[in-house]
Amino acid sequence: GLRDSLADALVTNPPWHDPNEAQVSPDQRRAAAHAYDSSEGLETWVRAMAAMLRPGGRFALIHRADSLKKCLDALEGRFGGLEILPLHPRAHQPAHRVILRGIKGSRASLSLLPPFVVHDGERFTPQADAIHKGEALLPGA
Repeated sequence: GLRDSLADALVTNPPWHDPNEAQVSPDQRRAAAHAYDSSEGLETWVRAMAAMLRPGGRFALIHRADSLKKCLDALEGRFGGLEILPLHPRAHQPAHRVILRGIKGSRASLSLLPPFVVHDGERFTPQADAIHKGEALLPGA
């Protein structure tokens, strides 16, 4: 099993949907991947993430842009040096996802990174294409 303070870094994609607010798949595996137990939610996920990371450990979490406040509330007091990378499906569209990165126990301030645009028309942007091919990292990584 997992032990506390074991990891130097974690990358996580927690379930995004409250089953009381979203239509959830009838397939139990898909439902578990996309919807969280509404009695626990993101707070429980972040608490487990904090327990697994050693002091000074780094994390990256992707979530829906409209859940940014919920994410920041869950991270408060556990993580600092937070960076928010807004992911925009196209240049003219609002961000639909955010990647939050931070450091366990840090007291450094929050920073909002420049937007990352995923598509140009129907194709990946050159930067997104390079990441998709494993030739580049996300900005700030």
